[in-house]
Amino acid sequence: MLHQTVAVGAQTGVIGGTVLRDSGGHALSGAQVSLPALDRQTRTNFNGEFRIADVPAGKYAIVIRRLGFAPFTETISLVAGQSIDREFVLTEQATELDSQLVVAKSEEVEPQLKEFEDHRKRGYGYFIDKVELRKLTGVTPLINYIASRIPHLQVYRPDEQRRPLDYYLSSGRGVAKCPVTIFVDGVVWSLPRPNEELPDIRYLSSEDFSGVEYYAGGATIPQQYNLTANGCGTLVLWHRTR
Repeated sequence: MLHQTVAVGAQTGVIGGTVLRDSGGHALSGAQVSLPALDRQTRTNFNGEFRIADVPAGKYAIVIRRLGFAPFTETISLVAGQSIDREFVLTEQATELDSQLVVAKSEEVEPQLKEFEDHRKRGYGYFIDKVELRKLTGVTPLINYIASRIPHLQVYRPDEQRRPLDYYLSSGRGVAKCPVTIFVDGVVWSLPRPNEELPDIRYLSSEDFSGVEYYAGGATIPQQYNLTANGCGTLVLWHRTR
């Protein structure tokens, strides 16, 4: 349902709402919500809510993305002083097989993994390649496997009281909660800061990725991924090309 309020004289408005994972009203946290025309973006909180303020009146395409779900695009018209608050329901994206494909390729061509291989040759950090990831299908959740495979990493709940089902990765190393920084395809996806909500990563699937890198910190981290001095480590994920 669409709710609107109008303030007389205002030249801008607000686009906001709640992103859901299904029609049952289940919130979807960590979804990226963007207005490409304005180069504005944000992420939904643990309740699936988002808010983009000070948006000039006009017509905009709103794009919502979340790993494991089909991208959502819709056009929204905003008038001066209007505050939009509505629900956006995403659809889980299943892997479709080509019924005409008789002989599968022996190896997927994934050019984005060149950087992954270049980093592995440096001899620093921990790496999980696509061969290893393909063996996990339907067996072990990706984040649990990463935590068991890479020393010092552990799965934990950022907020057991308000978000009992959400999980994240901590570098451990004697610190109860030391959230790692996460990059996806070379772009920062989660940069933990004090008092900011962390995305729920329990939904991450090994089927969606072909490379995982982890750096505990210091000089081991490639320069382009060294964005924080919190010492909690950096995880780099590389999407699978389908």
